[in-house]
Amino acid sequence: HSHPAVPMNYSIEAVGETVQVRAGRFENCVRVKGVAALRLFADPVVGWKDMALTTTEWYCPGVGLVKLARGEPAESTFLSGGTLTMELVDWH
Repeated sequence: HSHPAVPMNYSIEAVGETVQVRAGRFENCVRVKGVAALRLFADPVVGWKDMALTTTEWYCPGVGLVKLARGEPAESTFLSGGTLTMELVDWH
């Protein structure tokens, strides 16, 4: 089983942000938000439904990606959504 590509639209939400993660404190970061809709079969009653998919990413000078938060708030008989957060834990 496969799913067609899911186009995600990205936009810069903020610049000059400070981000605190386990690897430390980073300044002058850019926050980027991605938004997409995933068409999935929710359940036999609801049928096919567009499920929201969002990512928020923080990129910092000299380091790159330091934090990513992804949300998939799907809730139906067949689907259970949730969130995933990843952050940089070490950097030299």
